[in-house]
Amino acid sequence: MRIINLKDEFTSEKCYIALGYFDGMHLGHLKIIKTCISDAKRDKVLSSVLLLDFKNAKSITTIDDKIKILEELGIDTVYVIDFTDELKRTEPKAFVKDILLDKLKAKKTYSGEDYTFGLDKLGDTGLLKDMMKESGGEAIVLNFELDEKMQKISSSNIKKLILSGEVMSANKELSRYYSIKSKVIHGKKYGSTVGIPTANLNINTGYIIPYQGVYVTKIKIKDQIYKSVTSVGKNLSFNEDFVSVETNIFDFKDDIYDDTVRLYFTYRIRDMLNFEDKDDLIKQIKSDIDFAKKFEDYL
Repeated sequence: MRIINLKDEFTSEKCYIALGYFDGMHLGHLKIIKTCISDAKRDKVLSSVLLLDFKNAKSITTIDDKIKILEELGIDTVYVIDFTDELKRTEPKAFVKDILLDKLKAKKTYSGEDYTFGLDKLGDTGLLKDMMKESGGEAIVLNFELDEKMQKISSSNIKKLILSGEVMSANKELSRYYSIKSKVIHGKKYGSTVGIPTANLNINTGYIIPYQGVYVTKIKIKDQIYKSVTSVGKNLSFNEDFVSVETNIFDFKDDIYDDTVRLYFTYRIRDMLNFEDKDDLIKQIKSDIDFAKKFEDYL
């Protein structure tokens, strides 16, 4: 798989290209990309995706996550374009002609029904279809994927679900467990004072953080997956006024400070609570751990 930034010098070949914002790489996005790959293989041309790089924006999936997923799907080329003020001011017709047709040599485009582009998002699938047809190509527009309630699966809805703690619903629309990649940092070590040590994760990353609460989680450490339970939010029992993400990892005792790990959120157990009695706190944490250990995967 080739990764090409459009600000660099490169040569392109005739390709089929998937278009979209692709935050979350959810079921709707996967449908678009897989259709592009399948058609490209059938017609013996290169499959590609155009990714917008929203520098420092909080998202469901970082651009590195998207690239990893695309590689696993078998895409041939990933084109990356920085989401600059200049790009935002680009006229829709110029975006299609100068970038898609002239620079990337797109013969077919693949997008969802609500795909928009160019200045003030004035470009839509209608314009794309007309311009691709005029160039001798084709714009393929795929129908929305629907959730269990027959509603459109969308990045904005998945983001709302994560931010409200409904990670199970979000995961089903993503078709995988929502995860964040982060470094283990030093914390206050409150968990160790009650005999339940935790790994404290840096939350200053490109990811949105789920709503406060205690979650059933899994954590990937050096290619090994461990079951875990994670608290997200302010540690009320210790009078903390800042948000932290702390994970108790089952059957694990290694020192992982400064290691980069990936944490998967599978289910929200409860709200963060304030325990004035230390024994009540320990009893609740042990109950959470027992619940998490028995919780079964659903994806």
